Amino acid sequence: MINSKVQIGLIAGVLIALGIGLTLYKAISLDLPLVPDQYREVWTIESKTSFTPTRTGNSSQTATPVNVELRLPSAQAGWVILEEHFASSGFGFSIVEQGDANVARWTRQSLDRPTTLYYKMQIYRASDNLALPGLPVSVAQKPLLEPDQQAAMDRLLDRLQQQSSDIESFVQLLLQGISA
Repeated sequence: MINSKVQIGLIAGVLIALGIGLTLYKAISLDLPLVPDQYREVWTIESKTSFTPTRTGNSSQTATPVNVELRLPSAQAGWVILEEHFASSGFGFSIVEQGDANVARWTRQSLDRPTTLYYKMQIYRASDNLALPGLPVSVAQKPLLEPDQQAAMDRLLDRLQQQSSDIESFVQLLLQGISA
């Protein structure tokens, strides 16, 4: 029989080791910061699927089985999925692998009222220096204006700059001028 002080020491040691292990996992595997002055932006993306079940045949017949599938996004271009949450009252739920993608599947034997299914994920960028692959960046060329068009444009811009106090009011006046 182990002394109660030794038992408490073992339990405390296991809990400390577990805490250190989770902290190292957070810092190394998930690349999340550990110190207060560093932070990582975490984005929450939500999906809501609402539908009304339909009946086949006459309206007195019982409702048919319901099978709803949602293709789940995968981590791409340096983004890491931190958490996923699924909500559905009274539905069976499973995640099924279909080829290279995962699909969330909600099932129910019968449904006679409109319902809503929810999916929420939290993602973050694993590294700040990763660029999006394969997206060409194009720089718009300056429009070629005739000399009289350029003079009219310069007068318009000068007038708008005098009438505006900041960029927001400048754009607002410009849009009002264009729509008038």
